[in-house]
Amino acid sequence: MNNDNQHHESNNSLREVGVSDSPDDMRAQWLQKYILEKKNVPEHLGITIRVIKKHGRYYVSEWRTGKQSFSGKPTESHIARISSVPGKKDRWELAWMPGDMKWHSLGKEYQGIFEHCAKLIIHDPNHYFWG
Repeated sequence: MNNDNQHHESNNSLREVGVSDSPDDMRAQWLQKYILEKKNVPEHLGITIRVIKKHGRYYVSEWRTGKQSFSGKPTESHIARISSVPGKKDRWELAWMPGDMKWHSLGKEYQGIFEHCAKLIIHDPNHYFWG
């Protein structure tokens, strides 16, 4: 099976569980495309990134389908959350979810404009997001 067919099957599996290919929000679309390109995500193998906007926050998740999910069903792993900083115009902050399954803010060094937060997800200097 070629890579295009594998990618298509992966997207179909995600659509079946209600995960869209492309978010409605322009900022979420940009972030999803940015991460897919910069991290060179192997979508043809059944691994992809999805970004959703919910209650003004952006949630980044890794999805695995097919053999990559180990269960045969699409599985989601939370990567990061970007939230606006209350009372600070154009300031965003990153959070991550460790094993306790709760979101944790990462401090002032993980705050800035939206694009800065996106770059921190990619470069991940303290290995919060990619292990």
